[in-house]
Amino acid sequence: MKYLWEYILNEADDEKDPVKKLLSDQMLGFACEFALMDAISGDPIPADLSTWAAKHKALTNAWNNVVDMQRMGDRAQRAYATSGISAFDAFVRKAFRVSNNVLNTDVIYKRQRTTNRALAGSTISGSAIGGTAKFDVETDKANIHVKLNQSSPGQRVFGFGADTLFANKFFSSVDGVMRSAAVKKATIEAIMMDGANKRLNNRAAAEKAYNLFTNGGFPKKPTDMHGSPNQSHPFAVVKRAVKIAFKNNFKLLSRLNFAGQINQDMRDRLFSPMRGKTTAFAKYTCNKDADGFPEVDTLALDFDIYALPAAIILSTKFVAGAGAKQPYGIVWDKDDPDGETNPLFYIEIRTDGEGHPPQLKIGDVGKLKALASTKPVKTRTR
Repeated sequence: MKYLWEYILNEADDEKDPVKKLLSDQMLGFACEFALMDAISGDPIPADLSTWAAKHKALTNAWNNVVDMQRMGDRAQRAYATSGISAFDAFVRKAFRVSNNVLNTDVIYKRQRTTNRALAGSTISGSAIGGTAKFDVETDKANIHVKLNQSSPGQRVFGFGADTLFANKFFSSVDGVMRSAAVKKATIEAIMMDGANKRLNNRAAAEKAYNLFTNGGFPKKPTDMHGSPNQSHPFAVVKRAVKIAFKNNFKLLSRLNFAGQINQDMRDRLFSPMRGKTTAFAKYTCNKDADGFPEVDTLALDFDIYALPAAIILSTKFVAGAGAKQPYGIVWDKDDPDGETNPLFYIEIRTDGEGHPPQLKIGDVGKLKALASTKPVKTRTR
């Protein structure tokens, strides 16, 4: 009988290595979220981390696969798994300790002395782990975004999902443009000219592929293409053609005004107060060594509450990307003379067929931090 971890190791793929999976940024990010939740609610980390991993289901399978390797692998595998478990255990305990330290820090908020714990609340009311809720952690007093190593320019803030005003208007607009006869004709011709799949060189086949994968909007990735680099697959050909058509016809979309929807979505997800709650960002950072193991001594946490001063009016616009770059949006302070050149945020538009919504990305870090410093509720604790 073979165990799951044996099949995984036989794939010879770092992404499927159980230890690397457990120590991936995704799993460590989940660990930060759970450690913060436990610190808020006052639940200590148990001596046996298996109990903690079983409690937090998003980590359970990754943890159990490494434990299985530790129990049943050969000598080298057992040693490797043990080192992975030790590293993860140390990371979780440090994340919990750092979270507690930050929560207990005295701060000034709205000209009054308080603590981050008082602002963060004490009762967990929701968690987005494994789901698509607006916030990663919700409490009785705060809505909290939790990030690991995502605080530099270009990093994701949040996605404009199906429940956002902007995404609904944007995708209905995209469908309108991509369904137009002129754009469809141009896309089908681009499919025929691609050359990677000779069977698509005729109009009937090209149009069939276009209709199959687009349904009038961005291409929908088929199951057999997940993880596949096959550039001659009809989906890959359609995707390239749609990206070209979308970029060439973006001017039709850029004339539309999405500012109202984007501003409202950002206020609902980013800025305080929102329905009586603060909106906070728990931004963890941690270095890794050459083997991908976390350097636990470097684990740190910034806890920021962003407030948009009444004097700031956010402006938005979309621009066609230069060269191979896809069209993107920018968001800036209307009164900032340098705002368009160095905006607060970028909006990434994905046409890759992965089903990803537009993403709000960090722009100028200094300007963003200035928004946090207007309500100085910021610490850095190790």
